[in-house]
Amino acid sequence: MRACIRVTVLLCSGSLLALSQSADLGVLKDGPGLAAAGANVTYNLTVSNSGPDNAVSVVLSDPLPAGMTFVSLQQNSGPAFVCSSPAVGTNGTVSCTLATFTSGSSATFSLTVKIDPAATGGTIFTNIATISSATPDPNSENDSGAAANGRGGTRRGRRRLESGSRGGAARRQCDVYHHRLQRWAERGG
Repeated sequence: MRACIRVTVLLCSGSLLALSQSADLGVLKDGPGLAAAGANVTYNLTVSNSGPDNAVSVVLSDPLPAGMTFVSLQQNSGPAFVCSSPAVGTNGTVSCTLATFTSGSSATFSLTVKIDPAATGGTIFTNIATISSATPDPNSENDSGAAANGRGGTRRGRRRLESGSRGGAARRQCDVYHHRLQRWAERGG
């Protein structure tokens, strides 16, 4: 259950009225479930502000897991974030900032990374992106989005995982997906 609280504060020094602000930020992330060693993997990220107010000092952060290196980042839509990334071919954190994220706005990104060519079958990579701001968020459960990739054996299939935890259900779905993918890999695909 989601609840927004708006607090009115009267200041004694005058007739100034201050209202507390809040912004429900969220991030969804998806990508292929299986990929070959040495392959490029593209994640699609969607960040949003469901309001009720604008968010200030917004930061989207996506640390790449060990065994993955940065290839490219492209913003596809939405207000222009300022992004920094590791050098191509290195590991690190992708970070994008925005001074003001207007209520009701969203933005999409494509992040491409490369799986280590030495990764063995059954290796699981879990990549988690988070969004935050200086504005209080009444619903922090959707502030992270995860996608899990497995370095598969012989199976030729892809699974898609979307996570933008709503009431923890998507986070549990990620854990179930990760466990099933790991069991599948342990059986040899």
